Amino acid sequence: MEQAEKIMQLHKMIEELQSIVYISSHDLRSPLVNIDGFSGSLTNNCKQLRKLLANEKISEDVKKEVLDLLQETIPEDLMFITEGTKKMKTLINGLLEVSRVGTVEVKMENLDMHKIIENIIANVSYKTKELGASITIQSDLPPCHGDSTQIDQLFSNLIDNAIKYLDPKRKGHIHISGHREYGQNHYCVKDNGIGIHKNQQKRIFEVYHRLDPNDTVGGEGLGLTIINRILARHNGTIRLESTPDEGTEFFVSLPISN
Repeated sequence: MEQAEKIMQLHKMIEELQSIVYISSHDLRSPLVNIDGFSGSLTNNCKQLRKLLANEKISEDVKKEVLDLLQETIPEDLMFITEGTKKMKTLINGLLEVSRVGTVEVKMENLDMHKIIENIIANVSYKTKELGASITIQSDLPPCHGDSTQIDQLFSNLIDNAIKYLDPKRKGHIHISGHREYGQNHYCVKDNGIGIHKNQQKRIFEVYHRLDPNDTVGGEGLGLTIINRILARHNGTIRLESTPDEGTEFFVSLPISN
């Protein structure tokens, strides 16, 4: 039975890696096309500039053309190249972070979940104060068995996402609760944010997926991918319930403490 579970877990990790490779190759191709295209455009502009400057008798029209190249066309090309490079750097850094979660040594120990959540809340206190939001914790969160760094990262991502997607039309509130049932701990991160539409609820666990690619909340869309990898290494699970314009609840199950 244990061997069958390990094989299933291995197949799941292989499928996840295949998904990461496929989506990453697709997403990395777009900035590469931009970098290649605008680099070629910049090279041609520089050649044109050299030809113009080689002419001893430069007319006013030519001067204007040179100035346009120097002040508008070339800086614009450079901007697109810079943006493409930044995008690639962000994607690669995200992939490295996902990779580290799967390869770093896991040190399992009994964890005081109340203390971990309190520290996370302290780290985001400036952000929540700025938004006028509040975060509360159930007083008797059950302790769990896990790697302190990865469990901290897991709940940091969930709480950070909850903060990012609070509804600006009302006072934001996030509540973390937990209970023990059927030999596992079950934790819930609940918010009263913008919520997630039903057709998006499965897709948010995909690599690089964001609720709105044009939003201003930042991030690479890898938070839930990292959470899934952490849970795979802890024999844990995650699911969500959400209603648009009302809020979202993420339910996480983790091993009980020894």
